[in-house]
Amino acid sequence: MKYEIPHGHLSASAIGTLLKCPKQYEFRYVKGIIIPPGKALATGSIFHKTLEMYYEDAMASRERLTPPQAGELSMSVMDEWLQANDHNVTREERRDIESLLRDLIPSYVELIGKKIVPLAVEKRYTYTARCGVEILMFLDLLHKLENGEIGIGDYKVTSKKWGLGNLANSLQFNIYAIGTGFLDIQIHNLIKSKGKRLPSLHPSDGITDYATNLRVIRHTFNQLSVDHFEGLIKDIAKQISLGVFPPCAPDSWACTPEWCGYWQLCRGRR
Repeated sequence: MKYEIPHGHLSASAIGTLLKCPKQYEFRYVKGIIIPPGKALATGSIFHKTLEMYYEDAMASRERLTPPQAGELSMSVMDEWLQANDHNVTREERRDIESLLRDLIPSYVELIGKKIVPLAVEKRYTYTARCGVEILMFLDLLHKLENGEIGIGDYKVTSKKWGLGNLANSLQFNIYAIGTGFLDIQIHNLIKSKGKRLPSLHPSDGITDYATNLRVIRHTFNQLSVDHFEGLIKDIAKQISLGVFPPCAPDSWACTPEWCGYWQLCRGRR
């Protein structure tokens, strides 16, 4: 069966959106309605771009940016990103983002970044599922592991700390592992809070805390879940091809003006 997929491919974010709320998927990927990003999305985008540029520089130069230099880089990235993108970020929210960058970026570089051996950033991969649907992936970071093999790194800027289950059960990272064959995946978790360096490191169950607001979660995937995720991709491709996109349950956290940029087009429509 040939599936009718917008743009001819799926991504982990598109699949996640459909599972969260099919109607939101329809607005974004079928009708192509793009909502200007708010504070949360802007924050994540600016952090990602800063770290992308930090590791690009590390691959091109013998000497890495110092933590203060990386902090200044983040200010330039923020200015350029906010100027270049239509967004819903207020002046007060901009100050909040700036405060987070000044606190987290230098600390990240000092405690985590300078130990990473980067091989590629924003690496594009495609994977054809058994059902014939192409999955498009952009990997934040490919880096060299202690044993010389290649691992995937990804940045998550969150209000609450990630646990191992967030990584091991993640749709996104199960797809990345299946699609690339790189089974070692690390999440560099930057937490939106004032932090302080911890006096000693006690890695436990795949988690290493470097500071109260900086942790790395590491998990090695295997092929046992391949059938499950292949079946999931096939079922989603069927649903998209049928063109049936009901809204999520009204009591879902996703069905609120705070968390859904399409609220006024759907449940909030008058």
